[in-house]
Amino acid sequence: MKSLKFTEPYQPAKGTLRSSTFKAQKHLPLADLMRLAVAGAAVAGLAVTASPEGAGGQVDTSSLKAVVVSSHANASSKKSNSFIKNSRIDLMDAALNQDAARIKELLKEGVDPAALDSTGMSPIRLCVSLGLTVSVQLMLDFPRIDLEAKDANGWTLLRAAIAARQTGMAALLLERGAKVDTQDKTLSTPAMCAASSRLNNAFDMLIGKYHANLALKDAFRQTVVDYALDSKDADIIISLNRELARRAQRPGWPSESLSIFGGNPLPSGILIH
Repeated sequence: MKSLKFTEPYQPAKGTLRSSTFKAQKHLPLADLMRLAVAGAAVAGLAVTASPEGAGGQVDTSSLKAVVVSSHANASSKKSNSFIKNSRIDLMDAALNQDAARIKELLKEGVDPAALDSTGMSPIRLCVSLGLTVSVQLMLDFPRIDLEAKDANGWTLLRAAIAARQTGMAALLLERGAKVDTQDKTLSTPAMCAASSRLNNAFDMLIGKYHANLALKDAFRQTVVDYALDSKDADIIISLNRELARRAQRPGWPSESLSIFGGNPLPSGILIH
């Protein structure tokens, strides 16, 4: 297999995700592709450009396709059925090219777009991180798709979308029924990730439209409120205050407030009118 290595530090420019150059080494686990896609970086010379909240990016899939197909072929178990292995590679190939006809054909044959290989990667997971909406929409129609399936880090597709700054993709997944509060291995939620990443549109959507639980705590005993305040981002804190003000009008607010703040005085930055 091949691996990718940065030849320069990754330093995203303000307002855009800067491409970087990689060199092929001896092996490339596909999980690395996920991490690189999440960083919004280039894969094997592939430039990925996106807005701060990942409006979709423009991807030259030809370079990425070659790396993915090669990695899948080599990473597959020797005991794997060749038809299954080749079908999985074909689906990844079609998905990266957003070849709707081929994707539909393979899904009809029963190729599972969410099946993780030995490296923890699946066609739909990679496409979510790259913002390939056409491919993701088609794969979401697969009858047995599991939106809550987790990778080795406990990430669902929604968590992967937020980490990759793909707000539009996150909205699509939520519309299709993804759970807003699923926690990963560190008990972090998508809303916590959005707050710490300063993705205000995503954060506002998660806590406002989809009513993310503000009282859940991660492994470090931090809540969404803690992450929002720690971000020191004015827009994130404004969104939090606006949502807290809305929730304060609900009959169950006293008990909800107690679960969020534990009866302590409101933290600095919290204003409820």
